[in-house]
Amino acid sequence: MFTDATTRFSTKAEVYARARPRYPDSVVTFLQQHHVIQPGSIIADIGSGTGLSALPFLHAGYSVIGIEPNDPMHAEGDTFLKTYTNFQSVKGTATATTLPAQSVNVAMAAQAFHWFDLDATRTEMQRILKPPGWFVAMWNHRNHNASPLHQGYEAILRKYCPEYHKLAELYRSPERSAHFFINGYHDATLPNPQQLNWEYFDARIQSASYIPKPTDANYAPFMNEMKQLFDANAIDGKVQFDLEVWIHWGRIAV
Repeated sequence: MFTDATTRFSTKAEVYARARPRYPDSVVTFLQQHHVIQPGSIIADIGSGTGLSALPFLHAGYSVIGIEPNDPMHAEGDTFLKTYTNFQSVKGTATATTLPAQSVNVAMAAQAFHWFDLDATRTEMQRILKPPGWFVAMWNHRNHNASPLHQGYEAILRKYCPEYHKLAELYRSPERSAHFFINGYHDATLPNPQQLNWEYFDARIQSASYIPKPTDANYAPFMNEMKQLFDANAIDGKVQFDLEVWIHWGRIAV
């Protein structure tokens, strides 16, 4: 596991908040239809970051408690969601949320579950969740095979970013989810397509923690290939970025 999981985005908070994709309202509708969230549910957003994952739930009227250990990310989230009175911000981690026992109905982790110590996180979730103890893990993820753009994007990351392939193996890992959801889990995919101009395409790249640093020798060739990829696939200055929301959900034994 990556030992710097709580600090690796400290220098990325601003660009992360600006460029990372939001989650569609269809996520909330989906979880309602599957009786994971009910009217009045209190949701703990574990690794809430800049607040993007909490937003659709706040829009729908749910109370969300954002748990975030990283100070710059925490500050971005507080600023982004400052107008929502149904949002509470707490400094904590997946293994030490600081929340009272049985104080929330649902816990979720968006774009964060793959960083967690699974056993210690499960113990903490069992402590803070009310029965029946629903937990939701979800990720915005590129469909690698959707188009030449995505195939090229994937190839460039694997060429220049040594950490990327290790991290990619943790996303939507059936082995990790089976280990965490000891009573079994459900799996679903929802579409979340976007169109990006170069400014946002570039910012999306910069928001990743595994890309070369600007001071690295391979940063310039990495970015040159990304710009060539964008130009080759852009129509009227924008590219189609085919994202999917991956969702794993299940009950945590209590």
